[in-house]
Amino acid sequence: MTGQPPRPHKGGIMRGWVCVSMFAFLCAASLAQQATQPETPAQLTPQPGQQLFPSVAPDHSIAFSQRNGADWDVYVLRHASPPVNLTPDSAADDWQPEFSADGKWLAFRSERNGGGIYLMNPDGRNLKRLTSAGFNPAWSPDGAEIVYSTAQVIADPAFRPIRGTLFAVKVGTGERRIVWASSDAVQPRWSPNGQRIAFWGFASQGGQRDLWTITSAGTDPVKVTDDAATDWNPVWSPDGKYLFFSSDRGGTMEIWRMPLDQSTGRSQGPPIQITKGGKGVRGHIAFDFAELGLRLLYIEQIVNQTVEKVSFDPVAGRVVGQTTSVLDANLAPSQIDVSPDGNALAFYSAVQPENLYVAAADGRGPRQLTNDNFRDRGPAWSPDGKKIAFYSDRSGNYEIWTINIDGSGLTQVTNTSGVNRSGPLWSPDGSRLAYVQRRGPTWDTYVIDPTKSPSQQVLQELPAIGAGDEYFGPTSWSPDGQKLAGTRTFTDRVAAGGIFIYSLESRIFQMIVDKAAGARWLNDSRRLVYPDSATNKIFLVDTVSPVPVEIFSIAPRSLGAIRLSPDNKTLYLTLSTSESHVWQLELPPGS
Repeated sequence: MTGQPPRPHKGGIMRGWVCVSMFAFLCAASLAQQATQPETPAQLTPQPGQQLFPSVAPDHSIAFSQRNGADWDVYVLRHASPPVNLTPDSAADDWQPEFSADGKWLAFRSERNGGGIYLMNPDGRNLKRLTSAGFNPAWSPDGAEIVYSTAQVIADPAFRPIRGTLFAVKVGTGERRIVWASSDAVQPRWSPNGQRIAFWGFASQGGQRDLWTITSAGTDPVKVTDDAATDWNPVWSPDGKYLFFSSDRGGTMEIWRMPLDQSTGRSQGPPIQITKGGKGVRGHIAFDFAELGLRLLYIEQIVNQTVEKVSFDPVAGRVVGQTTSVLDANLAPSQIDVSPDGNALAFYSAVQPENLYVAAADGRGPRQLTNDNFRDRGPAWSPDGKKIAFYSDRSGNYEIWTINIDGSGLTQVTNTSGVNRSGPLWSPDGSRLAYVQRRGPTWDTYVIDPTKSPSQQVLQELPAIGAGDEYFGPTSWSPDGQKLAGTRTFTDRVAAGGIFIYSLESRIFQMIVDKAAGARWLNDSRRLVYPDSATNKIFLVDTVSPVPVEIFSIAPRSLGAIRLSPDNKTLYLTLSTSESHVWQLELPPGS
């Protein structure tokens, strides 16, 4: 390659800007209300589709990621010129770009050649691979290192099965060091003075998401937020006096700001809301210097998730007709399950707070089962139709619970400190319940007797499916009760690891389809249907002679999980459309 990565230089990227004097902690909230208010946001990327991960260079050029057909590419927007695609020749996802402090280099995540952090000039030249792992790269102020996490964050902090560890890599030599491995850590950001790194992560138990800071050496952890709100995407203001972040603490996901000492990483006052009136998830914060004050950049992603159904002929193994609507996007229905008599649906609403609902099979009359501030997810009907199993963080950990279909009889099924459990799945006769359990960075799969109290249960642990970074996530119990279908899942990355079946008698796994997930048994206990999120198609496969056959396409909409009615004559599909753009907001002095 011609050209070299930036050399270390003193001073970082500190540039003067007009700011309000630091208020005392006790009066910060009230005085902030009297400050000059930000102007109305303006959309920077009007093109349709999805644009994410804005980053701004000193010359005001803006890098961002845009979905281009089946893959993501890195674009640069220079002043009034049209955006330029810097990675048009790559068929892999190229995204999460981040300018160096001097604006001469872009670090980004690429999935090419197995994935890793790459460097290139802002015109796309001098491509260089820096690491074979890592997501959401962030430069040190002097340009000497890049910090990254082993787990990626896109635009939705609600679901992230992978635990992140922070690494820093020297740009000049490629030498790596562990920065933080004591707890979950993602989306790291260096402070302007280079002394501390901010990140967010899941609590060791439960679903709480909070902000932290540590020294650049990985010591002196300081918890910046500690509450039920989802706090993510921390970014330091250029003067280092504030930590901007995304949070739903006001009801919707908006941009907030907290005064922070960048030398100690400790809060100097309460958080103040910066943006209001969002229709989706706001995050991916970046800054640009304006004539006066700052220009705040962020993305707003709007996801419309719905449920539709389509007739299915289980004998011929084909879809009949077209889909019809069942549940609209108002409740953001997620993880649906069909009652044993086929007359009702259970689901949880991804709208905060996350509560359970039941509705008629055609979607009419949705009725709320839980009504609290806990995260209640993954409903699964018991075979007798009287109860619904689900997982919830209402006890501090994610545990398995059951509830009667009228909302009474809330009962905790599992109870062990220090672990999280999810994905309950009933056996056809109701005598067993399978689930996955997280302990630290690893996951295990267990089967229990749900009729017994937690203290009386005997855990049946499934054997390992493969390497230490793999585990089996069951998705469907065969109607004859003899086999579990599920997905090989990874502890260090999100990928469809393949559909496997597990024999409860022989305790042996068999791979049916590679690079696939989410299979459901047909009533013959032989065939499976599964969705392919990459192509947005549904496939049928015979486990005796496993050759997948396409039976339906929902493209260009995005296909999520699928469910079969008990008679196998109806397929329920979770569908979504996403739109995300980069916005800018002027922050005058005193805003």
